[in-house]
Amino acid sequence: MQREAPFHYLRPMILVTGGTGMIGSRLLYDLVKGGHKVRALKRENSSIHLFESYT
Repeated sequence: MQREAPFHYLRPMILVTGGTGMIGSRLLYDLVKGGHKVRALKRENSSIHLFESYT
């Protein structure tokens, strides 16, 4: 009998560049709320305070 892979193995991690911008931050929000694993790149001087409430 073959076992199914856990759900988190079926979805790849998504990399979002520009995650602190207007469109990128909304995209990150929608992906996280949809259950996707995400990583975001940010510039050194960009704030990440919005993302702390996404998880």
